[in-house]
Amino acid sequence: MRIDWRKSSYSGSSTDEMCVEVGELIGGVAIRDSKDPDGSLSCGVSSLYEPS
Repeated sequence: MRIDWRKSSYSGSSTDEMCVEVGELIGGVAIRDSKDPDGSLSCGVSSLYEPS
């Protein structure tokens, strides 16, 4: 499955090293650390996610 990642609105400024990315899934979302894109993912249901 291909996930289109984008920077979360909860991340800091564009120069901030602490960046969280979100990707939409069918019925949910995935969250990852942009510094470790091949690392672990967290997933949740869509009701926890408010698109920006």
